[in-house]
Amino acid sequence: MKAKPGVRFSDQSDEFRMFIRHAVGNFGCHIESYTDSGGLTIAVVNDTPDVNCLETFLELAGLVYESAYYFPLGSDNPPASMRHGAGYWKFQHYSVRRDDT
Repeated sequence: MKAKPGVRFSDQSDEFRMFIRHAVGNFGCHIESYTDSGGLTIAVVNDTPDVNCLETFLELAGLVYESAYYFPLGSDNPPASMRHGAGYWKFQHYSVRRDDT
């Protein structure tokens, strides 16, 4: 299953969005939000081979890695697998590929 090029993630079919949501969850991550630019933000687990597999999977599904950032945990208490460094969430942004190449 692949994203329709140039279509915002939120405007993709329900079937595709749920397919991605379940796949992301199977990698131990979760979709945090949809972005204003039409992509999505994923909270990722600690850097493991599974994260590399997730990135490859999303690329094959028509999503493109944009950037990553760390955000302090604050009062949140995520499972150890979601903590990075001394106590940060790691979020990665993806957008939908603009063309079918």
